[in-house]
Amino acid sequence: MKTKIPNKIRIRRSVIEQIKNTVGQRQPETGGALGGNRNSGEITEYFFDEGAYVSGVEYRPNRDAVNTAIRNWPSADFVGIVHSHPRGVPFPSGMDISSAISLFSNPGNDNLRYSAIPIVQSSATGPFSMTMFVVDRSDHELHEIPITILDEKKTQESPNECFSRISSSVNLERLADTHALCIGCGGSAEFITDLARSGFGRFCLIDPDRYEHANLATQACFRSDVGTPKVESIAARIQQINADADVHPMHCSLDDLSDDALSELISETTLVLGMTDSFHAQARTNQIALKWGIPSLCAQVYRGGYAAEVTFTHPETTLACHRCILSSRYDAFLKKGIKNHATSEGSQYVATPTVNSLKLWTTLALAHHGSGHSFWGDKLAELGNRNLALIQLDPNVDESLGIRAFKNAYNHPNAFTGNILWREQFPENPTTGYNYSCPDCGGTGNLKARGENIPDTKIIPTCPES
Repeated sequence: MKTKIPNKIRIRRSVIEQIKNTVGQRQPETGGALGGNRNSGEITEYFFDEGAYVSGVEYRPNRDAVNTAIRNWPSADFVGIVHSHPRGVPFPSGMDISSAISLFSNPGNDNLRYSAIPIVQSSATGPFSMTMFVVDRSDHELHEIPITILDEKKTQESPNECFSRISSSVNLERLADTHALCIGCGGSAEFITDLARSGFGRFCLIDPDRYEHANLATQACFRSDVGTPKVESIAARIQQINADADVHPMHCSLDDLSDDALSELISETTLVLGMTDSFHAQARTNQIALKWGIPSLCAQVYRGGYAAEVTFTHPETTLACHRCILSSRYDAFLKKGIKNHATSEGSQYVATPTVNSLKLWTTLALAHHGSGHSFWGDKLAELGNRNLALIQLDPNVDESLGIRAFKNAYNHPNAFTGNILWREQFPENPTTGYNYSCPDCGGTGNLKARGENIPDTKIIPTCPES
């Protein structure tokens, strides 16, 4: 599985100026060390390696001096080495790439997902320039990454200031490295920005739509958003909350992305979140979670906004996949050709923020699983196989939608509405009462078992005969 490298590298203007005034003014080859936030791709520190071994064709760092400088950085981690090349060679050599790869095995670099090796063309031999390259830890491939220069006044306050009121409520270090792959960003806009407020640091947003005037009463958007791609508006809001967040907006449909394209987006810390009213997009979300063995969440508001559901999976805690949970829906769409008519049209708006709150709680539980956090660390284990959450939004939902589960569970004079049922789910197979095994996960209870056997997540397996 590929690691997720930033889609841009942000460098403080003061760091750029220091590089210009040292490496950028001397004959090649000279260099120095870079420090910053490994999750966000922001470079905030620079050390000029004046005691390095240099020649006209080689820069060899002074390791003792560089390591001492790194230890003295107050709140930055080592992210890479910058050095200059002779005029006309603005890219890394094979030796540069090998050196960058070797850094991954150095002490303290266990969570170094990429090694930065920007190449400078010095003003001593012509116009100054710096081109950013990174080497990916997972496959050692070289990537050229755009640079954004940050003025000091625009850089984010320290994480302790930004998240000071929730620093004990969540595991900020874990969430900063958690990657939310969000499929569908309309009704979930507020949920996505709430993930940023909760400390999530990495986002990929997929949605083909632009905001329309009709969305003003059904989604968390404003008149200034009308005409703008939803993913771009939400990305901007995330950056307004957390300037260190790594956000990758993709103004396209999930159908526009092949599995090869998805593999570039998915990392070992990805959660895939399916939040559309498209059956096929939700079904593909299940396939994506199974193929890459990652946690997932899907949500659906029912007709009229009278009720809603959240389903979720985690390979370490749940046995049933989304298809096991929702097999009757698969039958309806794939066998009977039924179309989804449950959209925001005519729905109670209260359903949107209510289900978003349930999604947020569940996603925090998924992201914290195994973290040891005092509140969130064990929540997923406590839920066990209860990975279907139904939320009642109409006191008479048994009449409006024919759902009697709430009346059966909450037959008490103090119960009215807003109730949540967490229902235990089991994999579909002959031992659990079915005459077939789930076509998606195989019904084995091991949600990682079929990953390598899913050739294309766009292909939803047909329904077996009952």
